Amino acid sequence: MEVCVNSVFSRFENDHKDIFEMYPGLSDTMRISFEVIYDALDQFGDGLVISWNGGKDATVLFHLIRLVCQWRDPSYPFSSLLAVNFRAENTFKEVDEFSKRIAEKYSVEYHDLPIVDSLKNSLRDFVEKNPSKKAFFMGSRRTDPYCDNLTSFTPCDTNTGWPDIIRVNPILDWGYHQVWEFLRGFEIEYCTLYDQGFTSLGSPDKTIPNPELQKDDGSYFPAHKLQDVSTERA
Repeated sequence: MEVCVNSVFSRFENDHKDIFEMYPGLSDTMRISFEVIYDALDQFGDGLVISWNGGKDATVLFHLIRLVCQWRDPSYPFSSLLAVNFRAENTFKEVDEFSKRIAEKYSVEYHDLPIVDSLKNSLRDFVEKNPSKKAFFMGSRRTDPYCDNLTSFTPCDTNTGWPDIIRVNPILDWGYHQVWEFLRGFEIEYCTLYDQGFTSLGSPDKTIPNPELQKDDGSYFPAHKLQDVSTERA
């Protein structure tokens, strides 16, 4: 599998030389993500689900999977994958609208599922109703809360009530700036809130534009301008 993935990524890399010359550290990072996604498609096929909430990390994940499906040999029908958003009660309407529109744009079946009681219960209910689904692509990064000990393929802890599924983490070791290098370098559409100074999107009543990005006139620089990544979650 490794030789095959390397061949696929080498072709992809050669076809996008200008981007990788502009962002030289992005190539190695993307190669690892390609390997994880390629391996997951081989292992689980249509048993995979994309965790899709419209945030910047989820957007990177969504398009990485799309690119691997397109470039692998043989190609894999990206539209055959299911995208699911376990949505909290209070969310930004801009994010919800973006999530739905992008799924429709790429002909991916999208399930917008409000969380009932807890994420654990909602996920367990989904898996019980969709027993063929064995693994979830996640947009987790190692700097996210509770993600420092994850691996590329992490089983859920069934001893604590989580369903028996695998969390697939292709962008686990991506940095904040690499996220924006990918989105901007490949000219990928993202939620417009990031251009209004938001660097992380949680609940609207607890999330504000990042003060580190505020201009003298009170407006904000876009998220990709953030220098101190330790302040990402404002």
